[in-house]
This record gives sequence, structure tokens and C-alpha cells, in this order.
Amino acid sequence: MDELERNSLEKQLEMARRNLNLLKEQAEGLGQFTPPYIKIGIEDGGKKVTELRRKLGLPIEDESTTQPITTETIQPTNPQVQTEPAETVSIQTPTSGEKPVRTKVFISYSHKDKEWLVKLKPHLEFLEKKGLLDRWDDTKIKAGMKWRDEIDKALAATKVAVLLVSADFLNSDFIQNKELPDILTAEGVTVLPVILRPCLYEYSEIKEFQWVSGPSKPLSGMSETAQEEVFVSLAKAIMEVLK
Repeated sequence: MDELERNSLEKQLEMARRNLNLLKEQAEGLGQFTPPYIKIGIEDGGKKVTELRRKLGLPIEDESTTQPITTETIQPTNPQVQTEPAETVSIQTPTSGEKPVRTKVFISYSHKDKEWLVKLKPHLEFLEKKGLLDRWDDTKIKAGMKWRDEIDKALAATKVAVLLVSADFLNSDFIQNKELPDILTAEGVTVLPVILRPCLYEYSEIKEFQWVSGPSKPLSGMSETAQEEVFVSLAKAIMEVLK
């Protein structure tokens, strides 16, 4: 294995373990109320981590439990070939005092898919009016506000990130370069992706997450009733995380 390939696998392992750790933290907090999609995500994430560790020649660990992953440093398997200490990849879990207060439900979408945001919002607004969640999307940015500052503040307070995924979502420079990196690198954020239309999701960073409505059943191919059922399931999944 050459250095470039190993570096790529190490980055994939770091991302996979981070995502798996978030799911395990959610499962630990929810206990017996852990929804099926989180349990499935832990199982699939454990398999992914095991596969990557095997490719890197690292010891295989049992990732199937719901206990959060501890801090780990990935070391090269053949240190003799290096003349200087190798750079390590550390996966750190911040202490409770370092974590920001996260309460918001952040909806990330392409403006070309605004019709889907309009369809989703009534389900979340019902819960919002009851004080059960704090929804945020960019339609809440009013005239005179600094839009970039408002997005930064919302992302810093995000607890659940809903991704409305399509080819336009994947092609959005702002989503790919700003929103998505902030979401994926944040501690304690649950990511709930929904496929709106067929797209090449498998080449993106979000392929590791458990889908609320997956690639085999994009919303665009569903009846209106089926679409509403997906949004209801999404709202329930959000509420499970916020409990």
C-alpha cells in the first residue's frame, strides 16, 4: 500500500469512526427508546470501521455495541520506513464543558429544491408552535440581516441537520464548502439525509449516514401521500433525537 492510498484510508476511517461515535452517543442517551434507524446505522457503521481497519492492518475491534468510541490515534503499521515521526490522526471527544449548546434543527437544501422545503415545513412548524423544536432554514434570514453571520450562528447551535439531497444539493458550492463541512465536523450533531431526486450520492461524504428516505426510493418518484409519510417519519426521527 502506497502512502497516498494509506492517507486516504486513514481519513475515511476518521470520518467513519466520528459518525459511528455520534450514533452511539445518541443511542446511549436514548436508551430503550433508540429508534431503529440509529441501531441500523451503528451496525452498518461498525462494519465500515472494521473493513477500513482491516485494510490498514490495524487490530479489529468490536464496534457493534452502543458505547461511544474512545479517543484513538492511528499509527502507521510500518514505522521503519519513516525517518521522522509519522503524523497521527487523533479523534478527540470534547469534554461536556467544551460542547456548544445545540438545540436547532437546521435544514440544508439547494434553492432549486425549495418546493421540497415548502412541503416539509408544515410538519415541523406544527411541532415548533408547540415549543417542541427550534427549526432553522435560510428563509428565516430577514432583510437587513447579515446572511453569512446568521448561517454561522445557526450551524453553531445545530443539534439535528436535515439534508434535502439532490444533484443540485451536491453541486451547490456553498453547501459543499461551508454548510456540509461545518455539520460533519461538529460534535453531537445528528445528520438525517433525505433523497429528493436520483443523484450520485455515493461519491459524497454523506454516503455513510443512515437515510430517512434512501436512494432506492427518492421522493420525486413517490405519490404525494407517500411523500407526506416520509416527512412524518422524518419529524418523528427528529423528535427522538431531541428527547
